Amino acid sequence: MGQFSSIPEGYTQLKRMEEGSFGFSVRCIKKDTGQNVDLRIPFPCSVDMELALMTVFRRKNLDKCNIVRFIEPVTLPDNRTALVYESLDVTLHDYINTNARLNAHEVRSVVQQLVSALNALENIKVIHSDIKLDNIMLVDPNAQPLRVKLANFGRALPSTLAQQGQGCQAVNYRAPEIFLGLPFSESIDMWSLGVVMARLLLGYSLFPGHVDYDVLRQIVDLLGYPPHHLLDAGMHLHRYFVQRRNGRWRMKTFKEFGYHWTVANKWYSRISNLDSLDMLQIELGDMIEPAEKIECTDLLKAVLRMDSSERITPSQVLAPPFITRGTLQPSSDSIHEALAQPPQMPSVSTSLECKNWWDSDTWESALLCVPTKRFMSVISSLQPFIFNEHSRRRVSLASAAASDREQRDASDQSVKLKLREAELYANEQHRRRSSSEQQPIADREYSQGGTVKERKNEIFCSAA
Repeated sequence: MGQFSSIPEGYTQLKRMEEGSFGFSVRCIKKDTGQNVDLRIPFPCSVDMELALMTVFRRKNLDKCNIVRFIEPVTLPDNRTALVYESLDVTLHDYINTNARLNAHEVRSVVQQLVSALNALENIKVIHSDIKLDNIMLVDPNAQPLRVKLANFGRALPSTLAQQGQGCQAVNYRAPEIFLGLPFSESIDMWSLGVVMARLLLGYSLFPGHVDYDVLRQIVDLLGYPPHHLLDAGMHLHRYFVQRRNGRWRMKTFKEFGYHWTVANKWYSRISNLDSLDMLQIELGDMIEPAEKIECTDLLKAVLRMDSSERITPSQVLAPPFITRGTLQPSSDSIHEALAQPPQMPSVSTSLECKNWWDSDTWESALLCVPTKRFMSVISSLQPFIFNEHSRRRVSLASAAASDREQRDASDQSVKLKLREAELYANEQHRRRSSSEQQPIADREYSQGGTVKERKNEIFCSAA
C-alpha cells in the first residue's frame, strides 16, 4: 500500500496494515527509540473512550495480562487523535488459515491466555465487546509460538455504560443477550471466547452465517430455546420470535423473517449438540486424549450458556481441568500481581467490591489524559455513573479545570492569530516598500497616479 500522508512527527511509516470498521493501522518506526510500533488511525470519529481505557491499562501494566501494550496518543496533522500500540505480528485468523490445525495443547494455551486477559478486564468492569479471531494477535510466531494478546479496544466500554438493547459484537461471535436485547455485562466476552475456542478445535465456525437471524437460528438449534424469562424480557424479541396461542414462543421461519437463503444448512449435520463427543473424535482424531475430549466439551458447555447468569466467569475458567492440565502461560496469580504492580496506584478491587469503578484515582487520572477539547464530552457521559460524593466533587473540579484550560487555550490561540496577522501585515508593507524603492523614478511616480509632468504640476500647485 502507498504512503499515508498524515503520519505525525517522530514516526516513519513502514507499511499500511489492515483496515477495520473504526480505522486502520500503519506500521511505523518510532524515531526516538527505533522500535517498531503500530499507529492506529481512526476514521473521523471519537477515540475518547478507548484513550481513557488504554491509559488505565497502561498504568495498571495490563500488557502483562495478555492485553496489547498501549504506548501513547499522538495528534495527526488534521488534528485527529491516533493511538500508538506495540507492534504485533499477525492475527490469529490469518495464522490458522496459513498454518496447520492447532492441537489440544496449543488450543489450551491460547484459551488460557485469553481468559487471563478477560479476568483482568472483569476485575475493572470493562467489556471488550468485539472478541474474534481478527482481534487476537500473535506476538511473534517464531520467537514465541502462539503467544497471543487481546487487541483492538475500539468498541470496549465500562460495564456501567452498557445499555440494554445496544448493538455490539461481530454477528458470528454475538451472545444471545445481544440478539434478544437483554441487559448485558462482561459475560458476553466469555460467549465470544467459547466461539473462538470451538473454531480452533473444529476448524470451522460454530455459528456461520451472513445475517443475525441465521446465526441465532443455529444457536437455538444447537443449544435449545432461551429460558422463557429471558424471552419475555428481550427488547428485540419480536424480530426473531412469534408467540403461539398457548403463550409460548417459537422462532420465526425463514419466510416470516423475510430471509430466503442461508449458508448454514450444510453445517447442521456436523454438530447435533455439545453433549456429543463425535465432533471432536471426527475432527481431532488422535490429537486429543479421551479425557481431554470430555474436559473440553464440559468447558464449551459452561461457556456457551444461554443464560448469562449461569455462564462461567474468567476466574472460574482457570480452574477446570482442561485449562489446568498444562499451559504455556502462568496462572491467574500473575494477573493479580500485575494489577497491583504500580505502588503509587490503588490496587484493583475484585468484581464483588468494584461496585463503582469511577471512584478510583486511576480512572480520574485517565480522564485527565484525554485531550482538553474532548474532555467535557467524556465527563458528561460519565457523570450519571459517579455515585460517590467525594469522587463526584473531584471530577467536577477536574472538569472545571479542563474548562479553564480550554478558555486559556482559546485566548492564547486568539492572541497568536492576531500576532500572526500583524506579522503578515508588516511583511506585506515591507515587501511593498522594497518593491517601490527598486522601481525607476518615472515609473514610481507614474504608479502613484498620472504622468511625471502631471505629478510635478500637482506638487507645484500644492506648494503654491
